[in-house]
Amino acid sequence: MANYHIGLLIKQLRKQKNMRQEDLAYPIMDRATLSKIESGKAIPNPRNLETLFERLGYNPHNIIDLFISDEYLAIKEITDELGSIFINLEAVGNINEAVERAERLISKLENNESFMESKINQQYVLSYKAVILLYAQKLDNEKIMDLLMEAIKISIPDYNEQYIGKYHITRQELRLLTMVSKVHHDEGRLDAALDVMYSLKKNMDKYCVDRNALGQNYPGVIQNLVFCMTEVKRYDEAIKMCDEGIAACKETGYLYSMPLFAYEKAISLFELGDKKACKELMTQAFYTADMFGLYAHRDDAKNFVKEKLGVDL
Repeated sequence: MANYHIGLLIKQLRKQKNMRQEDLAYPIMDRATLSKIESGKAIPNPRNLETLFERLGYNPHNIIDLFISDEYLAIKEITDELGSIFINLEAVGNINEAVERAERLISKLENNESFMESKINQQYVLSYKAVILLYAQKLDNEKIMDLLMEAIKISIPDYNEQYIGKYHITRQELRLLTMVSKVHHDEGRLDAALDVMYSLKKNMDKYCVDRNALGQNYPGVIQNLVFCMTEVKRYDEAIKMCDEGIAACKETGYLYSMPLFAYEKAISLFELGDKKACKELMTQAFYTADMFGLYAHRDDAKNFVKEKLGVDL
């Protein structure tokens, strides 16, 4: 009965988005397999199920929890730990320690034949290998880009940066494409970095209908856009983008990024000569960052107004 309901839900969501079975399935599985899932005759492994729901624009986690096996739960513990390493880098202690831990976890996944049978799991491993290189600061951007392209083409075989806005992007693909933008940035291709992030934003505006997924991912996309805009001195655009980010945080209830948007908007205001508005907004950034425990951002705001405006917070 459970199989029938999960398949029916996938079918209903797919039809709502006017997607063919071929479009939703390829290249994760063939159309016949998806047809069996939708008819209740089969159920995919949790990673593929997650990808299907993300392509449909929904957060899959509450649904997938109903189908987790003991074997998958053991894998999930590894992937959860891997995902938390770089998010909580300060708590880990140092970058080298974080990288070593991540490499050990990746090795465990690669040695699990059952896990590596899935193309999406292979993509996951490649994405974290790229992340490790980025954090290890080995500055091998060519190798990082090769890993990213190999990973992206697992789920988007005909990938072209010009068409990012047309793809049904999963969270994993979003992370990969954000790293592509970062490599462009590090190589001095700021316009290319901006184009990728703009395309991701337009993609999410068009396809992401799940409030939780939007709250978790949208602010990060806008943050990267703002960083690139300020570097090329497009301050008016950066201010508008920060306002969009703040509005998205309020709309979705994910307020964690608001201090950063306030901070970046204040910097743009300063560069445009509006020191009064800069001071007010930077003060807001200081106190909200402190409230959320974002002490590095709090200190950045404090140091900025001290250095640029001669004000102590």
